[in-house]
Amino acid sequence: METPAELFARNTTVSINSLIHRPKQKPFGWLRWSEEFLMESSCDAVPRIADSTKSVWRRLIWALLFLAALGILLSQIVILMQSYFAYPVAVNVEYNFSKSLSFPAVTFCNLNPIRNSKIKGTRFEKLKDREPTNSASRVADLSSIGVVAAKSNTTGNEKEGNSSGNMDFDLGGINYQQSFLYDNFLKALDKAFTASFADEIVVEHKFEELHPTFDELRQMGHQLDDMLLDCMWKGLPCSASDFVTFQNYKYGNCFTFNSGRNQAGDSVPLQSTSKPGPANGLLFDVTLQQEEYIGSLSSKAGVRVLIHSQDVVPFPEEEGIDAAPGSATSIGIKLVTVNRLPYPWDNCTDGSGMESIYDEQYGYHRYSMQACMKSCLAKVVVERCACTSYQFPLPEQLICAKAAANETEANCVEAVYEDYVFDKIKCDCPQSCHNNLYDTTLSAATWPSLNHEALFREKMDKLNRTISKKTGTAFHNNFARIQVYYKEMNYQHISQTKGYPTSRLLADIGGQMGLWLGLSVLSALEFIEFLMLTVHYIRNRKGKENVNRGSAVV
Repeated sequence: METPAELFARNTTVSINSLIHRPKQKPFGWLRWSEEFLMESSCDAVPRIADSTKSVWRRLIWALLFLAALGILLSQIVILMQSYFAYPVAVNVEYNFSKSLSFPAVTFCNLNPIRNSKIKGTRFEKLKDREPTNSASRVADLSSIGVVAAKSNTTGNEKEGNSSGNMDFDLGGINYQQSFLYDNFLKALDKAFTASFADEIVVEHKFEELHPTFDELRQMGHQLDDMLLDCMWKGLPCSASDFVTFQNYKYGNCFTFNSGRNQAGDSVPLQSTSKPGPANGLLFDVTLQQEEYIGSLSSKAGVRVLIHSQDVVPFPEEEGIDAAPGSATSIGIKLVTVNRLPYPWDNCTDGSGMESIYDEQYGYHRYSMQACMKSCLAKVVVERCACTSYQFPLPEQLICAKAAANETEANCVEAVYEDYVFDKIKCDCPQSCHNNLYDTTLSAATWPSLNHEALFREKMDKLNRTISKKTGTAFHNNFARIQVYYKEMNYQHISQTKGYPTSRLLADIGGQMGLWLGLSVLSALEFIEFLMLTVHYIRNRKGKENVNRGSAVV
């Protein structure tokens, strides 16, 4: 057992030896601090580069590998950022089922805008100035270019024994005279049809020059009470009170079923259906009143039918289908909803802050590109010509004068329309971000059938409706039946989604960091911490140097 004196002597010897043989320590400074910090980094290459106990060549090789991996990482990040800021879009198409679907608005217009019986004694009586085409003059046109010669030549063939009287076109070698006559016959037909088409264009232009107001179209156009013969909604009777009337510059009075409002403009509940098929849709019969048609103005007979959403402005002159007289036209529909992304992914808008000239006529309606384009056109006409075209629902006192009264205004409006057609007027009218569209399938059958005509007349008599006493073709050409229904309760949803969302960008950047440098988010934060501490160390060191200099001066 050691005595206290021996124990003290031994401990003193150990302390002296430890002081003598203690390894030299590096002076505390930034290099020492940074080495200790980087040696604890979670990035795989950094501790190997910072370890001063390793050879210089080994540390240099690891530094070069780190820089190469860092360069590749930065290049990949640049590529990822370019892909992100290209704002790609992915389109998703979904087929969904609904137990109940809102029924669309159904608009129909007579293809004849104003009634013949209403133009007498008015400025629209000029529409009857054109005389019917003289068939003799058409024959003269044909004979003037050699078609009569074809007939004479055919007669000659009959005398020579060709009893059929037909020109024999041999595929091996067509007779020169026969070919000449046939070509000229086609030219004559083309000339005849071109002249007829030109006549229609002239009359339409004359109708535009008369500048009918919406009030005139309302009074002179076909009336719903006269046109609508019968109406059924899901097998139950409906009436004219279920329709609202508006005016269209091309078709006059148009009538909309299930518009979401009544004629006074008050909101009413929308109709919906829970079953597909004709029995669960809309059916209505109309009389076309062809006796009221102005032949020079309406080259076609029938009704224009448009299926649309309740919250958009209907434009039957640009959309819709023609339903022919003497037929039952069935229109099967399927709902298609479209959702687009706003800028910068796609160029669409919800119309916020954009004004429309149709606000007063239709009340609230959702933005549509067609309404925007027409509003833009109306605005340009007013700006350039100090008046507006009769086509737009603006105050009547702003309507430009007809050409006969003011040629300057008429020429101005015509010049604006020409610029509009050739895209010289720039209108900022992107697509709507949300649309409800209706895919249609059409079919038609003769209606009423010959044996059903008597029953149809009897039904009209019970409804106290006086219909035409004409029979046969003249009777059938004056009536039309329209059926609109859902083909199925499935609807299609088309939506745009971000093709490269932010979450995917971050995941890709993280994957590249882990692949090339073995970094995570926390590892990246270590480098940020290192930079912040370095800045703090430098600032403190400069502060101490300034204090020391001040003390030395004193």
